[in-house]
Amino acid sequence: MVEITDQLTLAQWPAGARVLVRREPLHPGAQQTFDDIDGYRFTALLTDQPDGDIVVLEQRHRARPRGGPHPRRQGHRGAQPALRHLRPQRRVAAAGTGRPSS
Repeated sequence: MVEITDQLTLAQWPAGARVLVRREPLHPGAQQTFDDIDGYRFTALLTDQPDGDIVVLEQRHRARPRGGPHPRRQGHRGAQPALRHLRPQRRVAAAGTGRPSS
């Protein structure tokens, strides 16, 4: 984990913005992408928290859930929630079988 804030131009970002970068090896079987370098994946974290210990900041960031509640925990199953307003015989056709059930 390293802070690269002083190597970037963050004039357009809010005051106190900091950029931290973490390097981790790809796990066996992981598909390498165009931005992975020599078998390592780099992840950047933009924060405005003033904590001096960047390891604590990184741990706090990784411990937080992202994007709100998980869809599976809410009972969502793909397009099914959007089909609830249809009558039962039309749900089957809309779900992709091609014909309504009788």
